[in-house]
Amino acid sequence: MWLFHSSILILEDVSRQDYFNYYLLLVVTISVKLRIIFSMINIAQDFLNKFVREFGNLYGLQFYSIIRCTTLLPQ
Repeated sequence: MWLFHSSILILEDVSRQDYFNYYLLLVVTISVKLRIIFSMINIAQDFLNKFVREFGNLYGLQFYSIIRCTTLLPQ
């Protein structure tokens, strides 16, 4: 549960804003994906796709193949 509670409070103060927003996108995506509310699955998938697309901008394209595998997650 660290991902959903403490990490946001801690990382907000120590992370650069763009990295924090990027991390927050992942946390929100995971929390939505974990809910069994079918109307929100498409939103979570859109967030996850955005997370994957923006990875290269923050960390460099040389690491993109590491994160690209998340697009293979079941919908």
